[in-house]
Amino acid sequence: RSEQRVARPSPPCAAPLVDSVGRSLGVRAGRRTQALLPSFAMVLLSLAAAGAATTGSLTNVFGYNRDAWMTDIQVSQNRRYQKQQVKLSQAEMHRDDIRDLAGACVTKQSNYVLIATLILGFVVDCFVEAPFPETSPTFLRSAYMLCLGSSLLYLVLSVLSAVTATNLATNCQRDLLTQLVRLPVDEFVAEIDAAAPAESTEAFEHQGVDRMLRVPGLSR
Repeated sequence: RSEQRVARPSPPCAAPLVDSVGRSLGVRAGRRTQALLPSFAMVLLSLAAAGAATTGSLTNVFGYNRDAWMTDIQVSQNRRYQKQQVKLSQAEMHRDDIRDLAGACVTKQSNYVLIATLILGFVVDCFVEAPFPETSPTFLRSAYMLCLGSSLLYLVLSVLSAVTATNLATNCQRDLLTQLVRLPVDEFVAEIDAAAPAESTEAFEHQGVDRMLRVPGLSR
């Protein structure tokens, strides 16, 4: 026997049956596709609406946090400005105190110089225009001249000491105002330069996402 199988021809009525079945299946698939298209479109619209709502919410939260951060920066700057003004006022008060103390010392020494100069003038008048009588005993004339000479010496020393004290007070005031009690300008400049990078708009973007998208009232 021959082992080869010969294909049998299909009956003539099978082709129309296959065509009808294919057309019915295609019609059913098209109907299902048309039925699924509105649902798929609704899902896409829902996802787009949710994405837009989420994007809008994130944008609003980001804008709120950025505005709050800028407000905090302005409050911090105003607070630092007030502290600097207080420090400047304190430094000016200390400088005024130094001027007042040195001025009081200079005024006191000037009064001493005035009184000592007047008394010194009286002593000089007594020494020049009121000599002791020659007929008086020698020990009286010696005591008189000794008293006038001592008075003249101590009065001159007092005037010189008062003038020296005035110069020392003036020098002390100059040294204190120019070397020790200075306005803290360098400190303020260093503080402003150190705070400048943290107070720029770019500094807000260097924060973490949790800080930039912080929900108000939920991070307590």
